[in-house]
Amino acid sequence: MSEMRIKSVQDFHEMVESYSHIHRIFRGEKSTTNTLLPKVGRAIKHAHTSAQDSSQLIEQSCFNEFKRRAKPYITQNIQNDWEWLALAQHHGLPTRLLDWTENPLIALYFATWGKLGDDSLIYVLDQNAFPKSTDYHSPFNITDITIHHPHHTTNRIANQAGLFTTHLNISDPFEHESLHKWIIDGSCIIELRSMMRGYGVDPALVFPGLDGIAAVSAHIHTLDIWEDFSNFRKHQ
Repeated sequence: MSEMRIKSVQDFHEMVESYSHIHRIFRGEKSTTNTLLPKVGRAIKHAHTSAQDSSQLIEQSCFNEFKRRAKPYITQNIQNDWEWLALAQHHGLPTRLLDWTENPLIALYFATWGKLGDDSLIYVLDQNAFPKSTDYHSPFNITDITIHHPHHTTNRIANQAGLFTTHLNISDPFEHESLHKWIIDGSCIIELRSMMRGYGVDPALVFPGLDGIAAVSAHIHTLDIWEDFSNFRKHQ
């Protein structure tokens, strides 16, 4: 897995441009030590089993319980388990889906927003290296890691240009030859966050609705203070 380091806004733009020849997708992580493990895999690590068959049994039991309890609250017509799985992921159930975005600025947001000091990370993946999901196969019977574009798109998924990788071995961190890592140097995080705000990428965009409005209202003045402090230190 190749690693590149971003130390400035210019580095970020050049990195995005240099990967324009592939159909790339992105995932931001606040820690450089975070591996690509679906949330259900992280949850099962705390259970008393590591066997793949037992892990999938726990996963499907939780998923089936979600479907049973959620039905009275569902207004849209959900056709299959792919749509149920995306809905469950959206509402916080640990699933075999891993969130990605087609917008590098959204990945940068998740890697850096509300963070100062330490390095962070963006994973980059060529989605054409994997098969696409189809309605004819269950997400629990896949034979390879699969790209899933959800049919029923919420405002949040649309604003985040969201899609998913669907994982086969839910307890194993995802690794692949087409996977790349961009290490974001902690020294340029404030600069990158300022750039994102200039492009309108903030909690109000990423989390449309009152949650996003509250978050951006709370953060904006704090960011200004830190940027003023950073500029002061540069000129000492």
